Amino acid sequence: MIDKIRNDIQYKQVMKLIENYIQQATDGGGFHSLGKKETEELGKLSMLAEYYEEMC
Repeated sequence: MIDKIRNDIQYKQVMKLIENYIQQATDGGGFHSLGKKETEELGKLSMLAEYYEEMC
């Protein structure tokens, strides 16, 4: 998994992954439908995206 977003291309890739997890949760009836690994990855990706947004 990515450890830091270094440019806009990586940011867009991370945001697409986040969107996919959100869609998966929506389709499954809520975030409880995501597995533990998916939930953890979504949390990490969200934190990376938030940090990148704050630094720009």
